[in-house]
Amino acid sequence: MINYAIKSGGNDFHGSVWEFNTNSAYASKGTAANFAGRAKPYNNEHNYGFAVSGPIRKNKTFFFGTWEGGRKVDLPLAGRTSVPITAWRNGDFSGMLGQQIGADVLGRPVYDGEIFDPTTTREVNGQLVRDPFLYQGRLNVIDPARFSGISKNISALIPQPIFETIRNNQFSTSGIPRSSLWTVNAKVDHIFNEKHKLSGYYLYSNRIYVNGSGIVPLDNPTNDFHEFDERPNAFRFSEDWTISPTKLNHFSFGYNRWRQFQESLVVDEDWPGQLGLQGVSKTHFPHISFDSGNGVSLRSLGNVRDGMFVNGSFVLKDEFTWIHGKHTFQMGGEYWQYYNHARFESGTSGSFGFNLRETTQPGFDGTGNPFASFLVGAVDVASRDVYGAQPGFGNKDISFFFQDSIKSTPKLTINAGIRWDIPRPRHERFNLTAGFDPNEPNPGADGVKGALVFLADKGRNSFQEPYYRQVAPNFGIAYAWNEKTVFRGAYGLNYGAPIARACCRYSYAESFGLISSVNVSRSDAPNGFDPALYWETGMPPFRGQLPIKDPTLQNNNNIAYTLPDSLRQYYYQNWSVGVQRELPFQNSLEVNYVGTKGTRLPIGQAASEYGYLQFLYNMTNPRYLALGDALYDDINAHPEIPKPYPSFEGTVNQALRPYPQYQNIGVTGLNIGSSIYHSLQVQARRRPTKGSVGFIASYTFSKTFTNSENSQGYNSYNFQDALTNMRAERSIAFFSYPHDLKITTIWEVPVGKDRRFLNHGGVVDKVLGGWTVTAIQRYRSGNPLQIVDYGVDSSALFLFYGGWRPDRVPGVDVYQKSSGYDLANGTTWINRNAFTSVPTSPGGIPLRPGNTPRVLDFYGPWQPSETIGLAKFFTIREGKTFEFRAEFRNAFNRTQRADPDTDLSSGSFGMIFGAGGRRTILFSGRFSF
Repeated sequence: MINYAIKSGGNDFHGSVWEFNTNSAYASKGTAANFAGRAKPYNNEHNYGFAVSGPIRKNKTFFFGTWEGGRKVDLPLAGRTSVPITAWRNGDFSGMLGQQIGADVLGRPVYDGEIFDPTTTREVNGQLVRDPFLYQGRLNVIDPARFSGISKNISALIPQPIFETIRNNQFSTSGIPRSSLWTVNAKVDHIFNEKHKLSGYYLYSNRIYVNGSGIVPLDNPTNDFHEFDERPNAFRFSEDWTISPTKLNHFSFGYNRWRQFQESLVVDEDWPGQLGLQGVSKTHFPHISFDSGNGVSLRSLGNVRDGMFVNGSFVLKDEFTWIHGKHTFQMGGEYWQYYNHARFESGTSGSFGFNLRETTQPGFDGTGNPFASFLVGAVDVASRDVYGAQPGFGNKDISFFFQDSIKSTPKLTINAGIRWDIPRPRHERFNLTAGFDPNEPNPGADGVKGALVFLADKGRNSFQEPYYRQVAPNFGIAYAWNEKTVFRGAYGLNYGAPIARACCRYSYAESFGLISSVNVSRSDAPNGFDPALYWETGMPPFRGQLPIKDPTLQNNNNIAYTLPDSLRQYYYQNWSVGVQRELPFQNSLEVNYVGTKGTRLPIGQAASEYGYLQFLYNMTNPRYLALGDALYDDINAHPEIPKPYPSFEGTVNQALRPYPQYQNIGVTGLNIGSSIYHSLQVQARRRPTKGSVGFIASYTFSKTFTNSENSQGYNSYNFQDALTNMRAERSIAFFSYPHDLKITTIWEVPVGKDRRFLNHGGVVDKVLGGWTVTAIQRYRSGNPLQIVDYGVDSSALFLFYGGWRPDRVPGVDVYQKSSGYDLANGTTWINRNAFTSVPTSPGGIPLRPGNTPRVLDFYGPWQPSETIGLAKFFTIREGKTFEFRAEFRNAFNRTQRADPDTDLSSGSFGMIFGAGGRRTILFSGRFSF
């Protein structure tokens, strides 16, 4: 929680003007640029502005206002990435051929790394077989005449590799490489009399920035960069009424409105038309992704964002404070009203995925190549969004609170309080809400339970049920053992906010019949190897009509489910106990134990975001993994497996899902996660005195175990059996850092006027005197590692689409660290022999989940942060000063190694290829009067 106060004006006029600048001209080059023989990464950042305050009417009305602007361009070499090598772009995959791994049903040899023509797929003696690609007598070479025209156009736009290696052959930049900002703040205070004071505050800001990742230049259409244009507005009004010397009432009103426009950097340039792609809109460049099997891991291409979020809130709060004897009572209530509207065309130009399976030889692992599939236009999975009317959602929340601070004795203080929140069900302003109901008969699936329902037809306006038991107590105690020693303890229960993360439509997905999509996947093909489509034919048309009310509309597609009890929020219990001791010479020491337990935490993405756990609610039970390749078979080929309903047509895998009439069921309110955090926190502090060193040094030793990661369910990466075996998903958190040391130091250099040395004015004081040195240092454990195996087909059960976990080999050390860094060949960090892939079927389906923990208790390289600053105040004349500051970030110019590759199927598994860290310098000046 962050509390802040907005500065007010006074009876005198004051102001300041400032400028901050950091520039690559006075930064080091950096390890990656040196290695690649490239120019110093460009960086230029300016922040500037002014503030002014004073009276409007002396002793009555005052103002304070600021204007601040900034612009930044930052193009670091963030890491290594992979683009297709030149030979591949020409259709030559002969360099991938390895040893013979068998023979096909026709007796022909099959080689590791061999690619096959998907148009030749046929059945011979009950087995699928394909012919290898052969051009001008060369095996594993594709005839250029077979290239898709669309693929040729896109391939020409992909940046060329710097190194002709399959992996890590280019440098990328990521984060926010370009941004600009300006902000206006204004506050007015008015004193009616000694009992009544009014305040008003207004903020308007405009921030435009580019986010994402890619290869310079930013506007290459294959990059994943997009522009955000954010325009927040905020208004505050408050009235303080001093009823008596012991009674105060504070009333406040707030209004917030936040608009965010998002769009690709190449939006509205008709890239589909330029590429020859049919059946999609002209809005943006299509998104293209490549499967990472067989050790090939190409970067995805394009960005599909285009649209606008508008959300805001009204807030009313009244708080009454009463001091009575040993008690200080605080009581009051709050009313919050939120709204969220979205207007989007994202995804309308299509997303296309390419897999090695379209060019593999059925039954032979190690064959196929996703870029070969791309060259011939054989799409594995594709989708495009379709928009009609777009809804607007609203939430309300009412809360009451009471707090008592009791000065029981001069040594003992007790705080106790309680808060009661009453979240109200979410609703759509035009009652257009629609979503999944597990108890509604589905007429398109022979009446089995689970259908799309429209609440207006049911006489309801929300899927959520009211919840009235969100009561949160808190208790704290402080006891002064003596004048230098204080013991403290506290316990509190805090519920999560019932309001959704409005900026990204988190939980606002109940809009079916208004917004839909067209989806095609390999499961639609006659067998498990044919492509979903050849994109030269274009995307199929949307068959519905928007808006439409049809309970079967989402059959065989995605749907969203809001659990009726989803207003029953997750909660955290927090407790702490500690002692603070004052030591000689302005020093103090504080030691605390702090713990937190999370209960009912979200376990995946919300309904609108089919992300890391996109298939969780509708996944096939892992016990069916034993069926192996039969999971991809047509259900009609297995009469021993009952159909879920008579008219069902599809694969065995789909038939075994809880709701086989649907693909993904995104869920809001699936709160089945938990977490526990324990920490020892030690802080030593020395107050700075004139000419001495002051510091704050804090050290935390901690560990967090969880199966959810955080309160919103995000970053719940690497799940594989979250519904049927939650115990196997429990591990340390991806943000669990055992050791964390922070040191903040300030030193007034004892030179100059009124200081120990050279205590006189003049030129010497102007140059050498009055300097202050500051340092902020942080040394933390590296990131916990998450091991995956992209070589295993994790889509078989529609569990976690991002990768399967391998087995941990007992008795083999995970670490195999090498010192230094080798950007050309990689630096060893993880022992490949510590892990092994799980057993798979001939078609690559895992026969059981792996036993490696979701997050390992092993860590990547530590990441130090060290900033040293210099500051000096110059007195121009009375009431006018100039402050100069210089900050040296990464002051010692340390090279910081990135995390290792954690994909077991990758040829670079366990190796570190990325290295960053270069010294940058920030100069700033501020004139104040």
